Amino acid sequence: MLRILSRITRALTEWQIPLPNSFRILALDPMMLQLTKLARAIPAELYHGHCLGGLYVAINTAQHYGKAAGFDIEDYHPDEQCWQENEQWKPQVIHKIMEEYLPLCAFLTSASPGIQDACSDRYGVKSEVILNTYPRTEFPKEPTGIHSPSQESPARLYWFSQTIGPGRGLEKALTVISHMQTPCQLHLRGYPQTGFIEELQALAMDLGIDPARLICHQPAAADHMVELCSGHHLGLNLEETTPRNRNLCLTNKIFAYLAAGTPVWLSTTQAHQRIYEELGSAACLTDLNNPRAAATQLDTLLSNEDLYSSARTTASKLGKEKFCWEHDSELFLKLIQTHLHPNEYP
Repeated sequence: MLRILSRITRALTEWQIPLPNSFRILALDPMMLQLTKLARAIPAELYHGHCLGGLYVAINTAQHYGKAAGFDIEDYHPDEQCWQENEQWKPQVIHKIMEEYLPLCAFLTSASPGIQDACSDRYGVKSEVILNTYPRTEFPKEPTGIHSPSQESPARLYWFSQTIGPGRGLEKALTVISHMQTPCQLHLRGYPQTGFIEELQALAMDLGIDPARLICHQPAAADHMVELCSGHHLGLNLEETTPRNRNLCLTNKIFAYLAAGTPVWLSTTQAHQRIYEELGSAACLTDLNNPRAAATQLDTLLSNEDLYSSARTTASKLGKEKFCWEHDSELFLKLIQTHLHPNEYP
């Protein structure tokens, strides 16, 4: 029944028939009514949403009980992806939902300064930046030894996500690797999108890279991500500038690599350029559209033992002291406590 209602709502939305946002949300996710029902079964002082559907659920449930809601803006949802021609109604609906519900939140958090600024400019809301960091309990207990790259033992470049697919800079990474003097392996972890690994292997062959140096790993539990980042020479975070959300976001990869003491290879998105100033020697910022220059930067880092050792030390230090959940959770808890106990936290 919910899916039928969702299809009807979607059709009405595509025909631009005026609807309240409580109906529009069903066009995006038919489970919102069920999630709202489950949330209403739990009386609370504060309801906090995560992901776009969670914004509606948190606000709806909070209003039902006369309480407050908070929301984590983890992505810039109107431009979260490159919408297909038959999906042009989606960003309009997303915008209207955010426009109505974001100002109703008692507090907001954003997953990057870029997302924070974009939502402030468009919706006139204030938010605090809470990064997608990891708790120290998931950090490696001891530094992982790392070898100097050679033909027999290539540098291990590592990337992970839920899905291994296009639009994440992997194709451009191979082009950069093809210009490098340092022997490299590219390790990927996640669920491969149908046919994508074969496309990467074909590209590798065209670029003169042995496809055997493209190595895929099975997905793993979230609380093992940091541990699995250790033992690699570089962690890849090569987001592209489109859709706009990719230009603004800071993914959890960056902070998993730092937690593991692994230097980060960054593309030149707006978000990466901002955080690069804080990462210093722990990161290598390269223009993927200039693969020869990028290759030279990486070769310089990987071939200089003192430079590379400093990069690993800085990455580990930043992960432990700054970019960890213990640091970000203090701000998050203070936001909650300030709302629940305003007299104690003026």
